[in-house]
Amino acid sequence: MLIVANRGDTCPASPPTDAPKISDVLTQAPRKEFLYLESTATQGQPCGAESPHSYFGIEQATVERVAEWITATSKY
Repeated sequence: MLIVANRGDTCPASPPTDAPKISDVLTQAPRKEFLYLESTATQGQPCGAESPHSYFGIEQATVERVAEWITATSKY
């Protein structure tokens, strides 16, 4: 299980500090890893599409990092 969090996310619905809480409830996952990224670009509301909540400004880098994780872990 990969849990991705944006340290720059200021949306109250998804604080990056909740990532460990998500991990804690995934009791059946044999592996759990965290990927923390950070963006600060904001052109809208804190929970909107043009904010760190949606990885605004680092979309491509986020996709690449997740793809790298999938490729690296697909051998297990």
